Amino acid sequence: MAPGEQILIVESDPDIADLIGRQSLQPLGYQVTVVGDAASAIKFAIQTTPSLILANLNLPGLSGKDMLAALNAQGVKSPVIVIAEKGQEVRCDSSFPAWRVRCDLLAGA
Repeated sequence: MAPGEQILIVESDPDIADLIGRQSLQPLGYQVTVVGDAASAIKFAIQTTPSLILANLNLPGLSGKDMLAALNAQGVKSPVIVIAEKGQEVRCDSSFPAWRVRCDLLAGA
């Protein structure tokens, strides 16, 4: 990815979203949009097609897994990195197609 590309962060915790988006990615030149729930993420991704989606598994309302299924059904082909809290990595690894989703641990969560 190159600076200037659009990254969608789907994270309900504002502190984590701020750390990843404003403090880490924006200084590198990426355009960052943060949404706190799956419904907003689906709407944004359909309208904008971000270069990358960073998504938490544990979202209010629709789950992260259901969100990814909905994005796939709508033809959104953006790569996804799933943010999984400690203890969720097995669930993450077994829940998503490996060719499209990468699961990473969120240290300290």
